[in-house]
Amino acid sequence: MINLMYLVFIAMMALNVSSEVLDGFELVEGSLRTSIDNSSRRNKIVADEMEAAYRQNPVKVGEWAEKAREVKQASDSLYNYIQDLKVRIAREADGKDADVNDIERKDDLEAAARVMLAPIRGEGKNLRETIDRYRTWMGGFIDDSLKTAVLEANLSTQPPRGTRSWETALFENMPVAAAITLLTKLQSDVRYAEGEV
Repeated sequence: MINLMYLVFIAMMALNVSSEVLDGFELVEGSLRTSIDNSSRRNKIVADEMEAAYRQNPVKVGEWAEKAREVKQASDSLYNYIQDLKVRIAREADGKDADVNDIERKDDLEAAARVMLAPIRGEGKNLRETIDRYRTWMGGFIDDSLKTAVLEANLSTQPPRGTRSWETALFENMPVAAAITLLTKLQSDVRYAEGEV
């Protein structure tokens, strides 16, 4: 009987730790959103300055202004795609009225895999390939090898050692709270890359 009570006590402690860990993802998520907001503001200032320079001297600045618009468009496209994936995972966990910023079933271990790893409609491979194209394209704008290395490391899709694929490592048996936070980190990396370019 004492052993059973001890096991129940340990299980309850594990549940509390899990809950605390899942709550910790919310803290990280909030911090990442703040970083994204800061990067977005900084990027907007630079884009506005580029547009002002273009209005003053379209011949001299035209080529660079067009490249800046292309970078913004590509970054927004990837950022919004990732946001859509976050919403889909939240809905898979909580239903059609889910709020990606207030997920109820943070501990759901299947929702992310259903959206990202489903055999036919899984988005994981497409996300990886989209990030790969974006990383390569964005890297072409940077002449500084150190900045290029940072961009490549931030947007790396190399699978961890012993894992079949990058998407499997990120989304297989991953609690919704963790999967959403990983995707938010990718969004932060996209805004960082946009700012660097």
